[in-house]
Amino acid sequence: NYNAQVPSLPIQTKQRGMFAARDFERDELVYSFMANGLFFLELSKFEAFVRNSNLLPAYDACLLAQWSFAQKLTRPGRYYICSSLDEGAFFNSGWGGRVNVYMEDSRDLKYYAARNIAEGEEIIYSLRG
Repeated sequence: NYNAQVPSLPIQTKQRGMFAARDFERDELVYSFMANGLFFLELSKFEAFVRNSNLLPAYDACLLAQWSFAQKLTRPGRYYICSSLDEGAFFNSGWGGRVNVYMEDSRDLKYYAARNIAEGEEIIYSLRG
């Protein structure tokens, strides 16, 4: 049985993306995936959650599976399957000048403002780290 609560975050979604609901200053924490993420060490546990969850309708379970990813969260670096239960699923990636958030340590999945971010601006991260 899985239960989750989605908090009110200082970000909002419009279509497929995350947008700043207020201004952020450089190096300010913008989003922490750890607050509402699900983490699975075993593929079978992840599959069981997606297939049998009473939390999500079938369509949403499919989207959750589509937007999940593998990430090393510990040393020496075991991979976890990570799934978001909040606006984190709507992050878009980019490159160059579009990227406006960064992670200090990819194992904690906390995104900080790489520069000042204005209210309404889309939050963009880099897949390159």
